[in-house]
Amino acid sequence: MNGKTSHEITWLTVGAEKFYKTIPVNAKSLVDIGCGYGLTGFFCRAYRNMDRTVGIDGFQDYIKFCAKHNLYDDIKLMDLNQTYGLLPFSDSEFDVAFCSEVVEHLPKNVALGLNR
Repeated sequence: MNGKTSHEITWLTVGAEKFYKTIPVNAKSLVDIGCGYGLTGFFCRAYRNMDRTVGIDGFQDYIKFCAKHNLYDDIKLMDLNQTYGLLPFSDSEFDVAFCSEVVEHLPKNVALGLNR
């Protein structure tokens, strides 16, 4: 590859490949809400060369795993049920806000934004 990083994704399943290709190649910052085991953080470090990545999850074991493997620049334990889905960031702080498989864990009124 002549010392250049390839942006080609070759190791993901077909569904995941389509999903992650939606993250712009030129994005420089990401907040991953409901980061789980940090697959998105790993992907962005390996294929998107971002300047800043932040992972958020409400499950301590996921936070510990992501911290142990240095998958994000910053990782936060946060219960979205307690914050009513509001995050401590400015509106344009990140190029990409990524959230997958989270809404089903929230009470319906919080998921719909009715508790503000």
